Amino acid sequence: MPSDTRRNRSFLPKFLVTLYDSVLGAACMYGVMRLRYIYEGKLAPEHIDIKASLVFGLSCIVIWVLTRANRAVWRFISFEDVRRLLIAVVLSSLLTPVILFLFFGRAEHFPRSAPFLNGVFFFSMLILSRALVLFYHNGDIRNLFRPEESDKPRAILIGRSQTLHNVLRDEVGKKNGYGYHVQGLIETEGSHQGRSIRGVPVIGNLGDVRGVVANMERIHGSKPTLIFVEGKANQKKATQLVKLASEIGASLVRMRPGHNNSLTPFEAADLIGRQAKSLDMTPVRHFLKDKKVMITGAGGTIGSELAAQVAGFSPAHMILVDASEMNLYAINQVFKERGDIIFSTYLGDVRNARH
Repeated sequence: MPSDTRRNRSFLPKFLVTLYDSVLGAACMYGVMRLRYIYEGKLAPEHIDIKASLVFGLSCIVIWVLTRANRAVWRFISFEDVRRLLIAVVLSSLLTPVILFLFFGRAEHFPRSAPFLNGVFFFSMLILSRALVLFYHNGDIRNLFRPEESDKPRAILIGRSQTLHNVLRDEVGKKNGYGYHVQGLIETEGSHQGRSIRGVPVIGNLGDVRGVVANMERIHGSKPTLIFVEGKANQKKATQLVKLASEIGASLVRMRPGHNNSLTPFEAADLIGRQAKSLDMTPVRHFLKDKKVMITGAGGTIGSELAAQVAGFSPAHMILVDASEMNLYAINQVFKERGDIIFSTYLGDVRNARH
């Protein structure tokens, strides 16, 4: 998806949230002002109720942008988002009388109790509106009031938005969680970039992982662990993740649904797009047992693994040949440590007839 399109998709929801909250704030201020003067049995002088409402609404817009209180996805809202909203409401409530004092007749006729009363009312309405959306989508609002721990190794979660939310919600409720502090989310669908899910920022899609990891390493001095949270990954995506993690030198693990969300490395089945088949090794054992077996290139990467596999089938004698003296010495040491295999080593090149 082009970057301009992603930015536009991210800007519109935040704009609508800011607009809604500012209008709600202005309406709350107007209601508080009207009730305050009705209680005194008179009308608000010099339209101070309208002026205060407009100033408070504009203050909300400024503060919401500066504090990023407009980033949270409502159906994924968390305790951290509530805390950010509270800070934004307090700042807006403090800014409003200052502006009225400086630009609107020294805030004459503006009740000193209005910022406090309006702040409480406005914050309650903000939480109520978000809690209703959260309850409608998830049927549970308890996670609004659960703070998250941060004294754990850093990690980035990768997956779809709904799965990311479910994982964050479930792990907060556990005593030990999965041992990581989640500092960012990679949303594979690219639908919430620039916003946040349960207080954790959505920092991009798969194409942004390289830059995100580099930034975190520069800031914190170490790379975060990449955690893929989807139960199943298609072959293309799994291969892309493994290749990317290998290139940037970051640890990559996956979450196993149904196993208490335990974390495991990627397996061969994830990369080939199907379950790995278990071969019947009985014929191989019958073929190699009590036989003399020669392996060329025995000290190399493939040869040494092949030699180790063959040794497990109880051959009578193994002949290990390699053209590299260093590799041959290494495989010789490995087999000496095993102590259960009769073997001999030869330095030679099978491509040279004189050897």
